[in-house]
Amino acid sequence: VCSVCCDQVGARDLVTLDTCGHTICVGCSADFVRSALGDIAGQVVPRGLRCPLQPTGCQGVVGLRTVRRLVTVEARVEG
Repeated sequence: VCSVCCDQVGARDLVTLDTCGHTICVGCSADFVRSALGDIAGQVVPRGLRCPLQPTGCQGVVGLRTVRRLVTVEARVEG
């Protein structure tokens, strides 16, 4: 289950975020990365990007390795 949109998706289309354990699906990952990079001052921190569930109180950080995985999963689906 995607922690952002709450859709049931297959494990192949989910990525688990490093520090908090939230899962994010392919569709939400694309939106998340685009949104975070569009708000560098608010979403980018020294260790990576803030978790997309940060507005709900999550303090997790999505590291560079996971950002790469999110982008790779998105490219696989769009390709």
